[in-house]
Amino acid sequence: MKLLLILLMAAPASAAPKLAWQLSGFEQPESAYYEPLAKTVYVSNVSGAPDARDGKGWISTVSPQGKLLAAKWVEGLDAPKGLRACAGRLYAADIDRVVVIEIDRRRVLNRIPVPGAQMLNDIVVLDLDCTLLVSDTFAGRIYRISADAKVTVWREGAEIMSPNGLFLDGGTLYAAGWGAGVSPDWKAREDGMLLRLEPGKPPAGLAALRGNFDGLEKAGDDWLVSDWKTGAVYRLAPKKKPELLLKGFKGPADLGYSAPDKLLLVPRMGENKLSAYKL
Repeated sequence: MKLLLILLMAAPASAAPKLAWQLSGFEQPESAYYEPLAKTVYVSNVSGAPDARDGKGWISTVSPQGKLLAAKWVEGLDAPKGLRACAGRLYAADIDRVVVIEIDRRRVLNRIPVPGAQMLNDIVVLDLDCTLLVSDTFAGRIYRISADAKVTVWREGAEIMSPNGLFLDGGTLYAAGWGAGVSPDWKAREDGMLLRLEPGKPPAGLAALRGNFDGLEKAGDDWLVSDWKTGAVYRLAPKKKPELLLKGFKGPADLGYSAPDKLLLVPRMGENKLSAYKL
């Protein structure tokens, strides 16, 4: 596997970003997604086992200023994780299907089954037709879901290191790998990496930083990634060593980022909190 940067260890943290606000009262918040058109943060609540088909999961809405808008904006999901919006709809990865929610009416329009899926995790929108790419951490796959809900395997195999968080930048997909050979108890045979994935090319590592990576976001030219293994968030700036940005979390999950506010959103899944930091 080709490495884009040869970095042997994380650099020590500089002055940590300041806490802007913090909310509690969630139930296993997995994803915090800032939607720029509505200027709203959507938060997925697993509320139980991450693979439980129990209908107990929900989505909350929060303002970028830290006000809880709706504790249970939409209910009746199972264990929702990654979120993305397109054309007035919010898409939620929910174990083995993608839930389609009409934003204005706050109602579930469809549940798209993904055959063979084991643990759908994060979502990106590929084009204006709302074509989706969805990671499946346990199956070691990334699925493509077309506008007409046709599901195909976009990429799979041990080399993509059980992809968790996804980020689309300039038409290129980047993935936060949890690690090779992930078992149902989330233990990996080998720690994961941050990868650039292009069709027809082998994965390229962004850095030698290793861990059980979850959320992946970009702030300007800098990458932000959360690591469950160390309970930390790292920043990868161009031509610099990875920097330990924040630490001390229990289950830092799928990060969000509000560019207008320069606000990093950290869902603390093991603590039932959402913290926002000014970068």
